[in-house]
Amino acid sequence: MSPKENFAEDAKLHTKDTAQRARPWMERLARLGYATEGAVYALIGLLATGAAFGTGGRATGQHGAFAVLAGSLFGSILLGLIAVGFLGYALWRSVQAIADPDNEGTDVKALGKRVGYGVSALVYVGLAFSAVGLIFGLANESGGSPMTGRLCCYLGLWAKIWSPELAPP
Repeated sequence: MSPKENFAEDAKLHTKDTAQRARPWMERLARLGYATEGAVYALIGLLATGAAFGTGGRATGQHGAFAVLAGSLFGSILLGLIAVGFLGYALWRSVQAIADPDNEGTDVKALGKRVGYGVSALVYVGLAFSAVGLIFGLANESGGSPMTGRLCCYLGLWAKIWSPELAPP
């Protein structure tokens, strides 16, 4: 075996070893992200239910739920946890888009899915920044900074149009 081939084999083994050591952390971040996403959607459901029964509040989306949390007793702490969870989810989606841990492949459909994962990562980074913006008073309570809102809107629209994962069956 030539020195070049030996070096390439060592690099592959080192990369695989590093990926195996990082896997438990990545799984934890992904789980935290999924749990955060579920908690935010549950909060949105509670706010919508309250609006439907006239017990206060109004039907709202993620930014409205963040605004409700910002006004609560431990709002900054909860928004910080949500930001960390969404960043973890975004990191996981980035890994899915780049490294293909699910072995989606390289055909057109798989690449489209992976592009959708990348777009999803960008959207969740935007949501995390909106939460942090509310903590520090950099965003308004009606939907974050105008630039973040526009970016999330465009990326969400693009994902719905082009991502096979989000397309109707």
